[in-house]
Amino acid sequence: MSRRIGSAARLAAMALFPHFCLECSREGCLLCPECEIAVSARMTGVFRCPRCGRSAALGATCCGAASGWPLDGVISASFYGDPRLRQLLRDYKYAGVLEGGEILRRLFAAFLGRFEGAIGPLLSGARIMAIPLHYFRRCLRGFNQVEPLVSGLADTFGTPEVHDTVLERRPTSPQARKTDIRSRLRNASGLFEARQVGEAARYFLIDDVMTSGATLTAAAATLKEGGASEVWGLTLLRGRSGSSG
Repeated sequence: MSRRIGSAARLAAMALFPHFCLECSREGCLLCPECEIAVSARMTGVFRCPRCGRSAALGATCCGAASGWPLDGVISASFYGDPRLRQLLRDYKYAGVLEGGEILRRLFAAFLGRFEGAIGPLLSGARIMAIPLHYFRRCLRGFNQVEPLVSGLADTFGTPEVHDTVLERRPTSPQARKTDIRSRLRNASGLFEARQVGEAARYFLIDDVMTSGATLTAAAATLKEGGASEVWGLTLLRGRSGSSG
């Protein structure tokens, strides 16, 4: 409840008063052009195994694949600890500040462009989709905060083939309210059901934040059960505590 009140107050303040750059406090925008370049330069990528958290080439899973671990890898643009990126996401996600979503789209596209040579071949021919919100939560929020990131992919690699009907999300309490990995895993259990996955297909699941990895892992498991051959995650931010799923 306190988060909702705080978000509503911030949204009201932004409607009444001009924005100020989160980096340099210049009036007129959430992130001025010069500071956007500086923030973008800090987005050097997080390439770690989604299960054990060790550094791995392109964030590929280095352990657990033989035992049926569903995620083949996770690529993240930056750590959740970056205060500017975190605030932009919170303003957009919880307060509905659309400018924040547009800035994140550009930053995500710039990150993908820097690693196009490495990430592009994996994305080629893949089915790309945003982690879906449940219908009722989307109605309350008015949008899926992941959609600008999918748009960022389109900016860099051309219009991707987006399947937003493959996974259907069931109602659960928000993952952000869960404070430990075990509760996140329990909350994500049975979170998705799949339709018309398509065998031998590679999927990229796009999400805003990976913390424990429970949501991505649950979605990947559902896709693998439906016949997908390979499932990767691609996120804007990654929590430092997120090393197992």
